[in-house]
Amino acid sequence: MGARGIWGGLSFTKAWGATEGGMMGLLRLRKHNVSHSVF
Repeated sequence: MGARGIWGGLSFTKAWGATEGGMMGLLRLRKHNVSHSVF
């Protein structure tokens, strides 16, 4: 495994973390909106 493989793994992990973070943020936002909505 060379430097390119390590770098590829890091970028993949970073992308996955960003996606997962975005999904969690969306879910939290939706939950927040639902709990504060009138209907």
